[in-house]
Amino acid sequence: MARDKAKPCELDQEKYDADDNVKIICLGDSAVGKSKLMERFLMDGFQPQQLSTYALTLYKHTATVDGKTVLVADMKMTQKSFNFARKFSLPLYFVSAADGTNVVKLFSDAIRLAVSYKQNSRDFMDEVLQELENIDLKREEEEEEEMLDKEQPGRQQSPSPS
Repeated sequence: MARDKAKPCELDQEKYDADDNVKIICLGDSAVGKSKLMERFLMDGFQPQQLSTYALTLYKHTATVDGKTVLVADMKMTQKSFNFARKFSLPLYFVSAADGTNVVKLFSDAIRLAVSYKQNSRDFMDEVLQELENIDLKREEEEEEEMLDKEQPGRQQSPSPS
């Protein structure tokens, strides 16, 4: 159902740095169908028999979210299993790679939620990093003012905002 032909790709750090790019990771125990879900979504196909997928497989895909084209830099499949969905209160979907039930909805919602999270993050660490960046900007402004004061001794200082 995905419009692009997806293909395995090399890990590219620059893709992660773009504002609108997101990553989707498919987690689960071995032999539960992670590869088949990816196959159904990205290639709109299903092969009933396949050798086991080992380690990590990367795919790339583009999607449209709120009229914007978004690069899903890496869609990963891994055999690690976590309580990830419960921890982040993620919805539960009944999906079937064999007949395609809810596969497109699952990935479309995941991409949309990832973009939304990236644009409106309320993660504690994101807030800490933003505050540190603000402190650095304020420090730079103060240093610039000090330099101007040294260059222009008669210059009046503006009151500091409190």
